[in-house]
Amino acid sequence: MRTPRCLLILAVAVLGVNACAHHAHESEAVEPYEAPTLRIENHHWLDMDIFVIHEGQRTRLGAVTAASTKVFVFPRGLVGGGRELRLVADPVGAPGAVTTDTFVLHSGTQVTWTLESNLQRSSFTVY
Repeated sequence: MRTPRCLLILAVAVLGVNACAHHAHESEAVEPYEAPTLRIENHHWLDMDIFVIHEGQRTRLGAVTAASTKVFVFPRGLVGGGRELRLVADPVGAPGAVTTDTFVLHSGTQVTWTLESNLQRSSFTVY
């Protein structure tokens, strides 16, 4: 008598778990991650240290030499989640850092920042 009752309870438990199981549909497929990039076009005569400001922290991405172009890949931890970011270009050996407007990164975002000889005339695009 005890065995049929245990089998009944086990069968109900298995059916309950299967009923609650979630099956992914094609429309719910996860999109592949594409690392967001930052392209710096430095038209300034000084080298620039490039930083990203996020969540109250300043993280160095790298340096761009004078009159050159360099591409950086943003760290994955900065992507998504509605994190607001800003970039800072700090001339090596001189005052006068410049900062971008606030933006948010998503997978595949491409950011271009053109630093002009007069840093206040620099341009910034996110797409």
